[in-house]
Amino acid sequence: MENFILYDALEKSDHTVVYKGRKKGTIKFVAIHRIEKCKRCELTNTVRMIHDLNHPNVVKFDEWYETSNHLWLVIELCTGGSLEKLITQDGHLPEDSIRKFGVDLVSGLHFLHSLNIIFCDLRPSKVLFDCYGKLKYADFGLSKAEEENLEEVFQKFLEMNDINPRDDEELIKKQPTKGSPNYMAPEVLKGGDMTVTSDLWSLGCVLYEMYTGHQPFQAETFQELVDKIVNDDYPPPKVIGSKPSLKPSSEFLDLLKRLLEKDPYKRITWFDLVHHPFWEGELENLLKQFFNNTSNGTDISSDEKLNHSVLSSDSEHSQSTQDISAAPTFEEEQTVTQSTSAHDNDASIAEEVNTSITSSPIADLNTFKPKMHTVGETSLGEGLFTLSTRSSTNIPSKNHSISLVQSCGSPTYPNEVLQNPESNTGLLELLYHPTDFNVTPIADNPKITKVIPLKYEAKSLPIAPYGVEKILTLSEKAYQKHISQIIDIFLNVEKGPPTQKRHNFLNYLGTLVSNVTIANSLVNHGMLTHLARQAKDSNNTDLRSKLSRVAALLVNSTTEIEDVVNVSEPITIFTELLRDNLKNGKLRHSLLPAVGELLFLVACQESQRGESIENWSVPTMTHTIIAKCCREEGDIIVNHLAAKIIENVTTTFGHHAQKFATNEIGQSLWYLYKQTAMDSLQITVILALCRITRLSVSVFQNVLDSVGVASVLDTFSSGITRIHQAVITMFGALLSAGYCVPRLLQDKKAAFSPPEGHRLMMYIERDIQGTVADPKVYSTSDHLTSCLTKLCDVIVKSVPYIIKEILDALDPISRRQHISNAILIRQLRLALPQVDIIPSLISSNLFRNRIVSDKFCRDIGNLLIHVKDIEVYGTNIDAVIGPGSTTDFVTQIVSVIYTMSQHSALLQQHYDVITGIWLRTLVQLTACQDTPTRESCLWLVAELASFYLGQEQNSHRDGQFTKKLHSLIDDYLLPQCEQILLDQDPLPSYALKLFGVLLDHSPGFIKYIEKHCLITVIFQVLIDHQHNPVSSAVKTIVKILRCIVGHKETNMSDLYEQGLIGHLIGLISELNPTCMEPANPSYKVSVEMLHDLLDTLHGNLKYISDVVRKVIQAKKHGNEDIIDNNRAEQLLLLNKAFIDVNPLLVQLMCHADCEIQEIATKLLSLTAQLFGGECQDALTDENMIFYCKALKIADSKRQKLILRIIKRFVTVEKHHTNTLKQNGLELLNVIKSLSHTASSTADIAITSLANDILKIGGVA
Repeated sequence: MENFILYDALEKSDHTVVYKGRKKGTIKFVAIHRIEKCKRCELTNTVRMIHDLNHPNVVKFDEWYETSNHLWLVIELCTGGSLEKLITQDGHLPEDSIRKFGVDLVSGLHFLHSLNIIFCDLRPSKVLFDCYGKLKYADFGLSKAEEENLEEVFQKFLEMNDINPRDDEELIKKQPTKGSPNYMAPEVLKGGDMTVTSDLWSLGCVLYEMYTGHQPFQAETFQELVDKIVNDDYPPPKVIGSKPSLKPSSEFLDLLKRLLEKDPYKRITWFDLVHHPFWEGELENLLKQFFNNTSNGTDISSDEKLNHSVLSSDSEHSQSTQDISAAPTFEEEQTVTQSTSAHDNDASIAEEVNTSITSSPIADLNTFKPKMHTVGETSLGEGLFTLSTRSSTNIPSKNHSISLVQSCGSPTYPNEVLQNPESNTGLLELLYHPTDFNVTPIADNPKITKVIPLKYEAKSLPIAPYGVEKILTLSEKAYQKHISQIIDIFLNVEKGPPTQKRHNFLNYLGTLVSNVTIANSLVNHGMLTHLARQAKDSNNTDLRSKLSRVAALLVNSTTEIEDVVNVSEPITIFTELLRDNLKNGKLRHSLLPAVGELLFLVACQESQRGESIENWSVPTMTHTIIAKCCREEGDIIVNHLAAKIIENVTTTFGHHAQKFATNEIGQSLWYLYKQTAMDSLQITVILALCRITRLSVSVFQNVLDSVGVASVLDTFSSGITRIHQAVITMFGALLSAGYCVPRLLQDKKAAFSPPEGHRLMMYIERDIQGTVADPKVYSTSDHLTSCLTKLCDVIVKSVPYIIKEILDALDPISRRQHISNAILIRQLRLALPQVDIIPSLISSNLFRNRIVSDKFCRDIGNLLIHVKDIEVYGTNIDAVIGPGSTTDFVTQIVSVIYTMSQHSALLQQHYDVITGIWLRTLVQLTACQDTPTRESCLWLVAELASFYLGQEQNSHRDGQFTKKLHSLIDDYLLPQCEQILLDQDPLPSYALKLFGVLLDHSPGFIKYIEKHCLITVIFQVLIDHQHNPVSSAVKTIVKILRCIVGHKETNMSDLYEQGLIGHLIGLISELNPTCMEPANPSYKVSVEMLHDLLDTLHGNLKYISDVVRKVIQAKKHGNEDIIDNNRAEQLLLLNKAFIDVNPLLVQLMCHADCEIQEIATKLLSLTAQLFGGECQDALTDENMIFYCKALKIADSKRQKLILRIIKRFVTVEKHHTNTLKQNGLELLNVIKSLSHTASSTADIAITSLANDILKIGGVA
C-alpha cells in the first residue's frame, strides 16, 4: 500500500473498514477497503467481475493487495453514500427522482447483463452515489456469470490460495452465495438459479422501496417472508401520510407490476423495459451503447426459454413501430469485454509476490491472486473468469442477407504464416464468420438519424387505400392492376407547388415499399427511374427529400431486379443531385441514403450474378462523392451515412467494393473513429475498416503504420464488444497474410506479457472445449472451435521459428559486453520480445505436449546457455532494448524450465537433454552475480535433482546421474557455497534444500561437504536462524544433520566441536511445547522437525553405544586399549548433557504420534543404558505418571522396552528404588497388571521383567 495515502475512515462494518485515500504523486482520490480474510472469496469475486469493466454506472477498479492480516481493495471513490442511506434520510422519493436514478440503475444493469454478468444481490445498500449524483453498482461479491455455480467458484478461490476446503470447512460455510431474501425472486427462493429475470425482480423491489421507503415484502421470520414473496401480491405502493394527488402514475404502477411478476416467463423483458413509457424516452441511449444478438426469425415460446434479451446495436435493421410490436423475441448471446487500458497495473493481476520463503522463487508463477506486500499491507486473475467467446452479430433481414459464398468468393492465401512454410488454406474463412457480413439499412436507420414515421390519411388517397396485407391477398390480375394504378397516379403530377395530397400519396407509397414483393414489382416496373426524374425536375426541397427517401426505402427492400431495368439513370440522377446540393443539409441527409442503397443493390446483384450488367453501370462520381462525404467536416450524420454505405458495399467482392479498399478511405475511417464519441458511429467505422481489410490487408497495414499499433490497441479500452471483435479479426487477417509480424512484436504493448498470455491460454483452453446445447438456434460453437483449432495449429507451428529467430539474434552477441552493430541491435529488438510467448504456451495443457520435444528442449538449453553468457560476460541488452530487458528475458527462460519441472512425464521423456544441458547450465548459473537468477537456478537444481535421484533409486540404475550431479556441484556450486549460505534468504534455504535432497538419496555426499569445510558454515546458518526454530532453513538443516549423523563415514568430532549436542538439546526443548498442542498452527511442522531431531539424537547415541560396547567387549577378551577407553569416556562425558532431555523423552512416550512414541522410547532406553546411574530425575512423580500412561497404550514390544528402562533405573540407583517404593504405587499396580498373563514368548519376558521390578519395589 506504499502507493497510497490513507485519510479518515468513511465507513465501518463487521468485516470491512473503508478509508478515503489518495494515490501518491496525483490528486486522484480513491476508496480503500480494508477487508478481513474471511471475506476472501467475495472480494476475489468482486475483482474478477469489475477489474476490466468501464461503464459510468459501475465503480472502477484500481488495485487490490494482500497483507499478512488483511485484504485491500482500491476502487473509485463515491462520496455520495449509498442509495439505502438516501432512502433512509428522505423517507421516500418522488417519481421524477425515481426516474432519474432508475435510468442509472437500468443502464448499469443492462451493461452487466450484456456481458453475461448476473448481479444476484441488487439492493439499495450495494448502489452508491458519486460526487455528481450518478448511481454506480459497487459490491459484486455475489455476482456471477449466467449458469455459473458460485459455490464452485468460491471453492476454486480457496484452492488457489492454498486453503484446502476439506481442512477448512468452517471457512467454506461462512461464504454466502445468495443475496438478501427481501429482494430475491420467487423462483430463486424455490431453489432455482439466479438469472437475468431474477435481477429484474430485484430491480422492481428497489424501485418500489424508493417510492414507498420500505420493501415490497416484509415479515418477522424468514419462512413467513418466503411465503409472502412466493404466494402473496405486493401491497399497492403508497407513501404514508401522502395526499391523494400524490398517487403513483399508471406508468409507474405498470412498470412495477411487470417487474414484480411472479412467473419469470411472463416477467418483463429487456426490450420492453427499455421502451417502457415510464422512462419518457430517457433510455433510448442504450440503443447506441450496446449490441447483442437479435432474433433468429422464429418465435421462442415462453416454455422453451426465458426471454433474456438486451437491445441490439448499430448493426441491427431498423423497424417501424408496427414491426417492433410484432417482432420475435430476442435471445441473448454476448461476450465479455476486456479493457486493456483501464489500469497499467492490470498486468500485475496475474502475479504474486510471496513474503515468506516459498517453494518457488519465480515471481510470476502464481496467478489469480492479489499482490502481496513484503512489509505490512498490500491481483485475481483475470479470469478464471470472465467469459471470452466470439460475439454473434445480428441475423439480417431476408432482403439484406448476404451469404459468405456470395460475398467472399475464393480469396487467395499466403504461402506462410509467421514464416511457417506450411499453407494456411481456409484461414480467412475462419477469421470472417458469416455474421461478419450482416448489414443494416442505410435509409431510415435510427442509429444514424431520427426517423419520422410515414403517416397517411386513407380517405384522401386517389386510390383504394389497401395496406400491404390486403394487396398481397389480391389475385394476380388485381395485384398487377393496383401496381399499375400506383405508378399511373405517381406519374400524374399536378402543376404548381406540391400539394398536401401529393405528400399524402408519397407517404402511402413509402409504407408499401417496405414489403419485398411490392418493392420488387415496383422496381421492375421502372419506379426507380420515375422517382429519380421527379426528384430532378422538382425545385421543392421537401418534395425532393420525400422522393429520395421513398426511393431509398424502395431499393432497401428490393431483392430481385431484372437485367433490363435501368438502374444507371436513377443512380446518376441522385448522385448529381447530391453533388449539386452538398451544402443543403436536409437534401444531403435524404439523397445520400438513396445513392448508398442503389450502389449496394447493384453491388449485391452483380456479385450474385458474377458479372457486370450494362444497364446497372455506376458513374465513378458516385464512389468519389461518398468518399468525400466520409471526410466531410461538421456533419456527423453525413459522415455516418457515408461510413454505413462503405460498410455495406464492402460485404461484396466486386469492383464496387474494391473502389473503397484504398488507403485514403482507411485513413478517413480511422480519423472518424478517433474524432467521434458516438458508439454507433464508431462501430460502423470499425466494421467498415474490417471489411475493407478482407479485401485488402494493406489498408489496415497502412493504418497501423500511420497511427501505431498502440493506438489501434487502444480500441479495447471501449466497452463495445463488436469493436473488439472487428479489431481482432483485422489483426488476424494481417497475420494470416504474413504482414507486420516483426512490427507487432517490436511494439512492446503488442507483445505477449505473461499475465495476458496466461489469460489468453486459459480462454482458448476453455472455449475450445465449449459446446452449445440448443441445436435449434444458430450456434457459433462449431465455428469457434474451428477458429481456435486453427489458431492452435498456427501457434504450435510458429514456436520453432520464434525460438530460431531469438537464437539467431543472440548467437552473434554471445560473450560480448557491448553491442554496437546496428543490424544486430535491430535483430535483438525484433526477436527478443517474442520470448514472452513461450512461458504462456508451456503453462497451457492444450499446447504443452504439442510443443515440447527434444528439439524444443535443446533450443531452451541453448537459450539458457545464452542466459549464462549474459550473466557471466555482462552483455548489456538493456542498453539496446530498454531497461529491464535482461531481467525479463532471464525470467521467461527460467519460467519455462520451472513449468517443465512440474511435469514428471516430460522430465522422464527428455532425460538426456535436461540432464545433459539444462542441469549443467543451471548449476553453472548458481555462480552468477544476479541474486534473483541465483535463487531461481538453485531452486530448480534442487527440484530436478530430487526428481532424477528418486527416479534413479526406483529404477535401480547404475548411479551415473548421481555421479554426474555430484561432480557438477563439486565443481561449480560448492566452491562458492559458503557465500551463498551466509547470504540473505531465500538463497541459504535453497542451497540447504539441495544438500538435503542429495544427502537423502546419497549419504556419501557428506564427503563433498566436508571437503569444502561447509559443516562450520551450516552450523553458522543454524545459529543465525535459531530465533525461529520452525523456519524452513532450520527445518532443512535438521534433515541434513540427521543424514550426516546417520552416515557411517561422518567424523563426529567435527560435529561435536560445532556444538551439535547443545543445538540438539536446545531445539528439542524449544519444539516440545508446540508438539504437545495440536491446535497450534505450527504443530505439524514442529512434529516433523522433532521426529528428525530425535532420529539425529538416536543416531548419535547409537554411535556412542557402539563405541562403548566395543571397549567393554575388548576388556572381556583382555584386549583393552587405553586410547579407546579414553575416547569412550570422552564421548560419555560430552554427551552427558542429554540426561537433561530425559523428562521430555518420558513425556514423548505418550505423544499422539506413534513414531514419536517409538523413537522416544528407544532414546530413553539408550540414555538409561549409557547414563542410568546419573539420571537423578528419572522416576519423579510426574515421570511415573507418564510411565503408567505409556505402559497402558504401548504394544507388547514397547512395554518390554519400557519395563527394561524402569528396571535399569531402579537397579543402578538406590534413590530410584526408594522413590518407587514410596511414591510409585500407581506405577507398581500397572506393572502388576502386566505380570498376570503369559500366553506368548513376549508376554513371558514382560512377566519376568514386571516381577523383577515388583520384587525390587517390595510388592509381593
